[in-house]
Amino acid sequence: MKKDIKIWMSLVVFLLCSCDSGKKIYSSYRIVNNTGYQLEFLIFERTNGTFVRKIELAQNAGEWVSDKFQISEPGGRQIPVKMLLEGDSVRILFNKEKVLVYSEVYSDRNILFEENYAKVSIDDTHVVRRYNVTEEDYKNAVLIDNE
Repeated sequence: MKKDIKIWMSLVVFLLCSCDSGKKIYSSYRIVNNTGYQLEFLIFERTNGTFVRKIELAQNAGEWVSDKFQISEPGGRQIPVKMLLEGDSVRILFNKEKVLVYSEVYSDRNILFEENYAKVSIDDTHVVRRYNVTEEDYKNAVLIDNE
């Protein structure tokens, strides 16, 4: 009986120690400015109506990159981009002349939804989710009324 328990315990320990034997895979988000305009991302938390932070991207290839996070099991998971941006509403200003507003309502270009990011494999342990702000986004933005 004791021998059976020792064998059982050894098997359990072996299985617990071997579950993390695979390689770890990481991900990050990257937002790239592919326009001829200076961009400002004003990020808000709508639930309490507060301004959270501002991200500025230079024209033509300025970029913001999130910290890397583990997505492989055990212990890893995909983190929603709005958690890394730290808000649930974004205003994108183009040279402070035009603006696009995104909140938690899905659209094909909404920067808050992971589905709108292209997956790019950097190597076999790192995947980047990339969002390109384009001239088309500028065309879809509305003029800011400065009066």
